[in-house]
Amino acid sequence: IQLLCDLATLKLEPGSFVDEHLRQLHSDVLYSVETARGQGYIYCLIEHQSTPDPLMAWRLMYYAMLAMAAHLKKGHTELPLVAPLLFYHGEIRPYPYSNRWLDCFTLPEQAARLYRQAFPLVDVSVLSDEEILTHKGVALMELVQKHIRCRDMQEWLLQLVELLNAGYNTTEQRNVVLRYILLNGHTPDLSQFVHQLIEQSPEHETMLMTIAEQLEQKGLERGIKQGIEQGIEQGIEQGIEQGIEQGIEQGIEQGIEQGIVQGREEGRAEGKLETARALLRHGVSLDIIVTSTGLSRDKIETLKH
Repeated sequence: IQLLCDLATLKLEPGSFVDEHLRQLHSDVLYSVETARGQGYIYCLIEHQSTPDPLMAWRLMYYAMLAMAAHLKKGHTELPLVAPLLFYHGEIRPYPYSNRWLDCFTLPEQAARLYRQAFPLVDVSVLSDEEILTHKGVALMELVQKHIRCRDMQEWLLQLVELLNAGYNTTEQRNVVLRYILLNGHTPDLSQFVHQLIEQSPEHETMLMTIAEQLEQKGLERGIKQGIEQGIEQGIEQGIEQGIEQGIEQGIEQGIEQGIVQGREEGRAEGKLETARALLRHGVSLDIIVTSTGLSRDKIETLKH
């Protein structure tokens, strides 16, 4: 490693990686150095305590990884070499513990084999649904990971229901998966998908209905027309009553707010109020109603009564 480093470029770096509650026991210094393949680091840890720490090798490795993370945060795309050095001057001589961080494990030989080879990979994208269904406790997670980006969740509804009803997972795990699916999955008719789930897996009805409000808010973010159809219809009807012909046309195409802006002043004001009432009936938050209608929070509060 020394042959790779240009020691003339050693530079003291600011900061410390030692935990605050340990700084009375340890001090650290980080140097950067140019190497044959970019920037590297030398990390020095000075131990002040009289009794040495048997896990010091692991602590050094941990701090070295923090130095790597700091390097990546600067915009680098590859990990640097960080050479850890421990300065020890304790009462027990010589230093009594291993300098090898793998020896800190209960099973050091197995740890060496595990961390010196490529990590195991489970690529669910190449597994068939039939094989996934045999994986029991992890099958639900794997199925969702494989299909969450599909254009239509209806394509794997039957497999999903089978795993939900199989009893492999806890209620909490199933609820987390359902929340993830409904908030991140894709389907042309989300309402139909939810109703089919309820019909085939009725024990999850409460959870599915609980996140309905979140789905409405997600719909609002994608557009009032998609998010709250009933609110749009009521707003347009009110606009018709007030004679906002131009506002109605643009409200249908772009959302009720655009329609109100193009309407007459009287119709715009009344249309905003009716839209706010509709959104309140659907349980939409005040922040979203304020953004959608332009009404003040105080005005919207009065509409609740």
